[in-house]
Formats: sequence, structure tokens, C-alpha cells
Amino acid sequence: MEAEYKKLLNHFEAIVNASDDAIISKTLGGVVLTWNKAAERIFGYTAQEMVGESILKLFPEHLLDEEEKIITKILNGQRVEHHETIRLHKDGSHIHISVSISPIHNADGELVGLSKVARDVSEEVMLRALNSRLGNYAKYFEAIVDASDDAIISKTLDGVITSWNPAAERIFGYSANEMIGQTLERLLPDNRSQEEKNILTKIAHGEKIDHFRTVRLHKNGSKIDVSVTVSPIMSEEDGIIGVSKIARDITAEVKSERKIWQQANFDQLTNLPNRRLLNDRLNHEIIKSIRENGNIATFFIDLDNFKEINDLLGHDSGDELLVQASARFSQCIRKSDTLSRLGGDEFVVVITDASDLENVNTIAETLVESLRSPFYIGGKQVHVTCSLGVSIFPEHGRTVDDLLKHADQAMYESKKYGKNQCRFFNYDLESSLIQHSYIAFDIRSAVKLNQLEVYYQPIICAKTDTIVKTEALVRWNHPIKGIISPDVFIPIAEETGLIHEIGNWVFDQATSQLKKWQEKYNPDLQMSINKSVIQFHADDCAEVTLIEKLKAVGIEGRSIIIEITESALMNHTQASVAKLFSFRDHGIHIAIDDFGTGYSSLSYLNKFDIDYLKIDRSFINNLTENTSQFALCEAIVMMAHKLGLKVIAEGVETSIQRELLTEMGCDYLQGYLFTKPIPAQAFEALIEHSELELS
Repeated sequence: MEAEYKKLLNHFEAIVNASDDAIISKTLGGVVLTWNKAAERIFGYTAQEMVGESILKLFPEHLLDEEEKIITKILNGQRVEHHETIRLHKDGSHIHISVSISPIHNADGELVGLSKVARDVSEEVMLRALNSRLGNYAKYFEAIVDASDDAIISKTLDGVITSWNPAAERIFGYSANEMIGQTLERLLPDNRSQEEKNILTKIAHGEKIDHFRTVRLHKNGSKIDVSVTVSPIMSEEDGIIGVSKIARDITAEVKSERKIWQQANFDQLTNLPNRRLLNDRLNHEIIKSIRENGNIATFFIDLDNFKEINDLLGHDSGDELLVQASARFSQCIRKSDTLSRLGGDEFVVVITDASDLENVNTIAETLVESLRSPFYIGGKQVHVTCSLGVSIFPEHGRTVDDLLKHADQAMYESKKYGKNQCRFFNYDLESSLIQHSYIAFDIRSAVKLNQLEVYYQPIICAKTDTIVKTEALVRWNHPIKGIISPDVFIPIAEETGLIHEIGNWVFDQATSQLKKWQEKYNPDLQMSINKSVIQFHADDCAEVTLIEKLKAVGIEGRSIIIEITESALMNHTQASVAKLFSFRDHGIHIAIDDFGTGYSSLSYLNKFDIDYLKIDRSFINNLTENTSQFALCEAIVMMAHKLGLKVIAEGVETSIQRELLTEMGCDYLQGYLFTKPIPAQAFEALIEHSELELS
């Protein structure tokens, strides 16, 4: 039996030592009795180091009471199986173990010790923890993907969709069920079909895809602007296995950008390119023309008398006129050319391939002719013309600024010579405009430096050959340039706004002189004073100031004749109408200057209680019997008399003209036949002469 016992004991010991689990026995007091090979491997201590030692040396400090709790459970008849806990390795590291504990009883059945089977489960615990973290990360990632406002989509390298988040459903209209397992083909506009293939090819070859913008289709067929970021999906074993895409709906942003770009580059009224876009396009054409040795024609267009029309009809109607005019201009050019609105009533046309100047001239004539037909605005028929200036690249400039400046200068030349026409730029014109600038500068100080002087030209009664009226005419005696013609400096004064100051000065001088002459020579002598169109249409109370000045000087209103042009009458404003009625109420007479050269309306002559018509000198030149000039003058006189108006003929230079005008009933005569405009002192000598000397 002893031999069998030893044999059995050896067999048991072999099994214990062959086990992968630590098998340990100990007393109830914790003294280790047995320690197998697996225990040595798991805990790092040899059997010699542990047998007879306290098992508590394996316990972390916070688990020292764990053994007592286990013994209590055993004493209470409870089983302890697969109890996971932590023990200390010899090197101080922690070991996660799973322990099953069995009681050891003596022959009398008393509990004398415990047998423990411990398995190292550190790796399992670590894997469980890792899986748990991965699970948490997966849930966290899934929550982020589901909560994202951006479409997050994953695909295989073959283009098959493997994930499709809620934002993708919202942005593109397709559910995950509709898209997973499919390709993006249904989202691609026709012109983008190759785009996806190129992306997948680049990703598969390890190329980086930069952030880009593109267009996709919604399920309802509408187009969506999207911003896309593309990243590869990697596998340690297989490398790149797919593609992840983040797509953001930027439709509203792109729409806003387009609106901002539109506002920055296009005129809001006519939707034509504005100055900024014009500069870009013209600069582009210049670069192209330099490379190809080509030519460019730049047209500067300005509507004639637009301000007066705008004031007459109102700004809304003025805007509508600009829109209709721009539409007509657009019909005159090719799609490859550019029509731009710079602002106000100024337009620019850029014609490419302008080597044929005859063709350029034809286009210019077409642009002018396009406005010939009347416009219908607010139920009213409106006529407007335009003045054009043309500069040619490279002859007239090699920069945007030079071409526009020179075309603008040529346009002003068109206006100077009668409007409703086109002029080409030349460098003599630029010299003239430089002179224009010098005059504009000098005229600012002309009044203050007493360089201006009022000259007077008598107006003769045709029946009595006596001086009954005189016209006040301003002259500029420049200290260096000498006498400068009013035809030169008055238009410049109107452009610069100095006409108001000059006009007021002339009025003060003329009325003061008239008061002296009335007291000295003739109390019924009348003074005719010109009012510029600019002055006449100014929205101020100038007529009140004028009347107050007359009262201050002591002159009655009937002594003054205010001369205005036909255009001032035709394109009247509310303010100008108020002036006319105010003049009439204070006895001031009104004369229409240069009558017959503009567009007249007989209703206006009656409506505004006009007193005099001044026949323009162009009708008096070469006046003889049986000519059209004679017929026109006679018709004007007869018409005026029928309307109760008096007629003054200006530009009378010969006795024949005088006789013919007197015979047809013209009331008053004015011209070089009697005298040219003369200073006040010379005019006094003329009045004092008993008879007029005819030249």
C-alpha cells in the first residue's frame, strides 16, 4: 500500500507540475504548502522561495483582506470558482488571475487548508478592456458620424458604397438602404461622370487628393454645390482598401459668393459688366493683342442731355431709359465683345479684332443709330441721342487707363461738335484737353482777380432805329492768354459748376450798370441777361435772390429780360418751372435764345408766358428774298405775333438783312451792323451819339 501510495503521489505530482495553471495549497493561516512549476512561471517565485512563506506576499496592499473573506465563504460552505483578482509578480508588476478555490479537510473532516488553481488571465483582461474601449470608440465614432452635419461616406476602391450617414441622406435625398451597395453614379451630373473614377484611381495609387469643390445631384434632380475632403481607408495587411469622403453642402455659400461676385463685377441696374470687370476684360484683351499683334477698339458712350431728361421724367424713368438703351447697344455688338456701364449715363464698348477701321466706324454708326427710334417710358415718348469717342489699341494707348481716357476725351469732342456723333481720338485732341484743364484751373480765380468784364450789345427797335434794350455779355481778359471767347470758357464753367458764381457776378454788374443808364439816359431801357441751362435747372432759390437784388438796386422787374435756350424750356424741371412763374409774377420778361435750333413746342411758349423769341443767327446768314431762310424767318415772325410774342433777330450784319427783317415785321434787331459787344464806356458813347453809325 505504501508503494502504491508513493506511486500515486508521484503520478499526482507529475500532473500538478505539468499543468499550465498554478496549483497551490496552503494552511488556513496562509502558509504555502505546495507550489508547482506553473506557479513559479506565473508569479516568478520558486517553490523554495514560497513553500513555508505567507501567501500574502503575492497580495497587493488594497487586497490584503481578500483572503479572510474567501476563508469565511469556505467555512460557510460556499464555493469559490473562477474568481478574478490581482496578484503581485516577483518583479512587482500586477498579474490578473482567475482562481478556483477548494477546501482541504483532515481525516476528521476539519478544514485545515485551501487548494488554489490560478490561471494567468492578464492577456484576456487586456483584450477585454481593449475590446471594450474599441466598442466605446466605435459607438463614439458612430455617434459623431450620425450627428455630423456633413455627409460622411465610405466606399471600396471599386466605388461601392459601404456606409452612408444621416447627413448624406438629408443632403442628397437618398436613404442608406438606397445607397449602400451602390455606386455614386446617380449623384453625378453628366459632365462629372469621370470625376469619381479619377479620384478612386489617384487614391489607389497613393496620391493625395486636395480639398475640392464640385457639383452633385439631389434625388429630386436639383444640383447641389459640395465641398469634398477625401481620405484613404488603410489596412495593415492589405494597404489601401477604400475611400472615406466628407462632403459639405455649400449651395447657400456658393450662391452668396456668386451674388457678391455679381455685385462686385456687374452693374445692378443694367446687369452689364461694371468698371472693375471692364478693366479685367480690357486688360486681358490687351495682353492677348500684344501676343497676337492685334487691335482693340474702345468706345466711350455718353447719352446726350440725360440729366435734363432724368430731372424731367424722374429717376425711375431715367433708370428705365438706361436699361432700354443698354439693351439696344447690346444688339450692336458680338458676344465676344464687351458692353459695360461705368455709372450714370456712361457706357463703354470693347471690340476685339478691330484691325478693320472701316468696320469699327460702322459699329460706331450702328451704336449711334440704335437710339434714333423713340423710347416709350411710363406711357411717354422719349427721344435721346448719344455721343461716342473711340480709341484704338495700340495706336492710342497700351494700357487700360490710357485707352479709356483717350476714348473719353474723344467723346467730349463729339459733344463739343454737336453731339449725336462719333469722334476718333488723336493726340492734338489731348493737347486741346490739357489746355481745357488749364482754363478750368484759371477760371476759378478769374472772378476774384477781376479778370472778367461785362460787354454790352444794343438791341435796336426795327421801326425807330433807336436803342431800346441791350444784352449783357461776359468777356474774360486773361493776363497771359488775352481775351478768351465765352464759347471756350462758358462750357468749362458749366462743367465745373463755376457758372453759378460767374452768372451771379454778371447779373450784379449788369443790373448796377442798368440803374445808372436808366437814370442818365432812358428809364425804359431794358437789360437782357443770359441764364445758363445749368443755372436754370439748379434746385435752389436763385430766383428769390435775383428778385431781392433787383429790389436792392432799385430796378423794376420789367426792366430785365432773362434769356434761356430752347433746351432749357423743353427739358424743364419742377424747380425751373417755379423760376419761370416767379419771374413772371415779378414782371421779369423771358426770351427764348437761339430759337429754331432745337426741338420747340408751341404749347410751352403759351404755357410759360414767354415774351420774346430770338431768331438764331444761323437763319439770318445769307438771308435774301425767295430763300428757305427768308421763309423760315417770316414764319417765325408770323407765328410769334399770333401768339402775342415779340421777335428779336440776332446776327444782323448787312443792310439787306435789316430791310428784309423789318419788312416781314421783326420787332427788334441785334448784330454787328450796329455794333459788336462793347465795354460800358463805349456803350455810353453810342447812346449819346445822335445817330447810329451803320457799318
